[in-house]
Amino acid sequence: MKYCVECGHEIQDDAKFCPACGKQQYGNQSIKDHLSNFLNLFRVIKSSYSDSDEKVEDDSEYVPAMPITYVGIGLIALSVFFPCVAIIFLVRVSFALIDVSGSTSLFILVLCGVSIYAARKGKHAPLTMVSNGFLMFCALLVYRYLDALNQLQNSMLGSISAKAASNMINIEMGSFLFLIGTLVMGFASGHGSISQWTKQSIQPINGIPAVVGSVVIALILAYLISQIHISPNGHMFR
Repeated sequence: MKYCVECGHEIQDDAKFCPACGKQQYGNQSIKDHLSNFLNLFRVIKSSYSDSDEKVEDDSEYVPAMPITYVGIGLIALSVFFPCVAIIFLVRVSFALIDVSGSTSLFILVLCGVSIYAARKGKHAPLTMVSNGFLMFCALLVYRYLDALNQLQNSMLGSISAKAASNMINIEMGSFLFLIGTLVMGFASGHGSISQWTKQSIQPINGIPAVVGSVVIALILAYLISQIHISPNGHMFR
C-alpha cells in the first residue's frame, strides 16, 4: 500500500488517482528517477535561455551606424554642388556635377537619402551596397578623366603631350569630396573591418546579394555620366 501525495489517504499501489481527493498519483519513483526528471527540466530551461541569448545576439547586429557614416554621406551630397572639374584654355571654366548633369546629381542625392534612412535603421548591408556602387562610379570617373585627356591629345588643337593635356583639365574639390565621402562611407558601413565589409557586400537584400545592387547603381550612374561629353573647344555639354 501507498499514500496519497496530496491528502495522505491510503491508496492501492497501482492507483493513478486518490479516491479521497482525486489528486493524480505519480507512482513510487526512485531517487534516480527524480534526479533524471530534474536534469531534464534543467536542460529545457537552459535551452530556452540559450535560444533567447541567440535572438539577442542577432538583434545586436542591427546596431546604429557609426556617426562617421553621416559625415561620408554629407560629403558625397555636397560634392555635386562643388566644381568637380575645371577646363583651362584661354580662360579657366569650372563645372559642378549638378550644372552639367542634373539627373546624375539627383540620383546621387536620392541614394544619399536612402543611405541616411538605412543608417538610422542600422541596416548596414544597404549602406555597403550604396558605398560600393559609389566606389565603382569613382573608378568610372577616373576612366572618364583619362579618356578626356586622350581626346585632348588628339583634338583639333593638334598633337599635345600628356602633361600639357593634364594641365588643361584639373580635378576640383567636388571630385575629391565625392571620393573621400565614398571611402569614409565604405569604411563606416563595414565598421572598419574588411571581413565585415565582405560579409555585408554579399548579404542578401530582399533575396538579392548587395553586390548585385552595387553593380546596378554603378551601371545607372555610368549611363547618366555617359551623356556628358567634352567638345574639342573644351566645353562640356550633354
